[in-house]
Amino acid sequence: MSEEMPLGAALRIGVECADCGRDRWLQPAQLVKRGVTLHTPLRTVASRLSCSSCRTEGLPGKNVTVQAFFSRDADRLRAEAEVLRSQVALSGVSRATGA
Repeated sequence: MSEEMPLGAALRIGVECADCGRDRWLQPAQLVKRGVTLHTPLRTVASRLSCSSCRTEGLPGKNVTVQAFFSRDADRLRAEAEVLRSQVALSGVSRATGA
């Protein structure tokens, strides 16, 4: 069995509270002060976090989910954007030449 992916392997972490709807994208290092380390397995991060907005309202704030964003996701998004730019440029050339 392979090792679990640590929090530090992610580029950004999306944190969302299902109770109040608050969501944020954070750097993994920003979560260190919230009770996790960069070596914490990603699958256990959500159970260690709580929603600060809910906590100030006196609610437990433990209905939190996380989504990891990796550098390869950013590479994929850049590649998709480049393809779209190329398609737009080609369609402009086609219209200009009357094709």
